[in-house]
Amino acid sequence: QYADLSHANLSHVDLRNAKLQGANLRHAYLYKAQLQNANLQGADLYYANLTRAMLQESDLANADLSYADLWQADLSKANLQNTKLLKTVLGDANVRHVRRQWLITADLIGSRKAETLYFADTDTVLCGCWHSYEGGTLDEFITKIDEVYPADDEDELYPQYRIEYRSAIKMF
Repeated sequence: QYADLSHANLSHVDLRNAKLQGANLRHAYLYKAQLQNANLQGADLYYANLTRAMLQESDLANADLSYADLWQADLSKANLQNTKLLKTVLGDANVRHVRRQWLITADLIGSRKAETLYFADTDTVLCGCWHSYEGGTLDEFITKIDEVYPADDEDELYPQYRIEYRSAIKMF
């Protein structure tokens, strides 16, 4: 608990069930780290690289994941209550059954048939490579969808993608 592991190379490390509450993991390299059931409450993971990390059922309540890279990370059943996710990369991350108020997901939509996430508490939409995986506000997302998939486009698939995204926006 409260360990200073900032800038540490923890690639492929096995930290299953670890107690890392309040730990400083800023800029830590946790590529493919095993963090299942780890207690990371209040941990500082600012700019941490958690690419392909296994975080199933981990407790990240009140943690700071701002600017962290969680590309293809498995966060299924993780607790993300009050977790800071400012410009967090969640591309292709598994967020099924994540515990967080105000997280709404739309599965298998758009040209990539991928997940689109909306964090209503912070008004942030994460969708594919939009804004370099950092997302933006719902209004910005609406504008982007209207630009990329205009209603009068002649491409036969664009109307389908537009309907899928506009339906998700309506749900959000």
